[in-house]
Amino acid sequence: MVNIFFKIGLSAVALLAVLFQVYLKDAIWLGFGIGKTIQPLSDFPYTCRTIADTHPISRSHWMPSVGDFNLTGRSQRDSVVVLDIDKPVENGFQLRVLKTPGYTGTAGDGLLDVAGFAGTDNIEKGTIELLLVNHRPSVDAETGEFLDHSSVGGNSTIDLFETGPDATELKHVHTYANKYIATPNRVAAAGGDSFYITNDHGPHKVGWRHALSPILGTGDVTFCNKAGCKPVAEELKFPNGLAMGPDGLLYVPSSMLGTITVYRILPDNGLEKVDEVFAGYGIDNLAFDKHGDMYIAAFPVGVEIFKAYKDPFNARPPTATLRMRKQDGVYVIDKIIEDAGETLPVATTVLHDAKTGRLFFSSVIAPWISVCEPKN
Repeated sequence: MVNIFFKIGLSAVALLAVLFQVYLKDAIWLGFGIGKTIQPLSDFPYTCRTIADTHPISRSHWMPSVGDFNLTGRSQRDSVVVLDIDKPVENGFQLRVLKTPGYTGTAGDGLLDVAGFAGTDNIEKGTIELLLVNHRPSVDAETGEFLDHSSVGGNSTIDLFETGPDATELKHVHTYANKYIATPNRVAAAGGDSFYITNDHGPHKVGWRHALSPILGTGDVTFCNKAGCKPVAEELKFPNGLAMGPDGLLYVPSSMLGTITVYRILPDNGLEKVDEVFAGYGIDNLAFDKHGDMYIAAFPVGVEIFKAYKDPFNARPPTATLRMRKQDGVYVIDKIIEDAGETLPVATTVLHDAKTGRLFFSSVIAPWISVCEPKN
């Protein structure tokens, strides 16, 4: 009997070892920052400051893509804010909130539930088009009453708005609603009425498949236009803030694996994997500057972001920015800046202004937006 239990025990240990190796090894190393030395901000040639406050508390209540469905805590003030970086004001920059006249929201409430967006210039019309990830609540089509979100999940859409460089409003143009827009994380414009999204939990809005999606790998990349949507890359582990490169390739980060997968777009709008780069960090949104360099929001200790999500005003997780560029035909990643939690907010997006060298840090769960200026 002892031998039987001993053999069962060895088998269980072997099974756990296999599961760890296949599903959790990279996630644990990245999540806990194992083997990393986190550098202080003073090691880098930047001076950083806070330029704007945000209101992140509502994100821990209402964020359908990650399973938070407390409607009573849903934001009543989500909006798109323009930061005019060519017009400094005291310690920051001129701000204006874009109004949305004519946008009806959910059941006529006029509210946005913004989780991210992508912009593109419409040269012919001289306008700027914004595709917003909009995590709206689910309602009964006949009564307008809210449904049980723990059972059906949210009703996320991608909403197209039109604006201009000096505009004070957003004109609502179109709402993309489709069963394949299930747990959208970020959107990347693909020209015309087309775009790609990452569904970070794939098609699973609720339930155990939703909860285990980052481990099981049920995330996807989905292509959409006004004719409909279709998944074009599946079995992904928490695909995050994808971006369309100036080279016409689509770049998709995995927060779980710390990788960036590079795809070629096929004539039928499908994707063909052409490369994969290991960043060595848990990563979030990707953003290109005008030189074609990619700037990556990275988490030196991935699990710390959950503390910031639940307690954004008191948690101080470390943050970092990586840069990826191609040299001699090979992608190279280097660290641009890192902060052990002293000054910068938890950043899920980092933008580089190639004109001035400034870095802008923001997040849906950060209490403030920061800018880092290069030291002279």
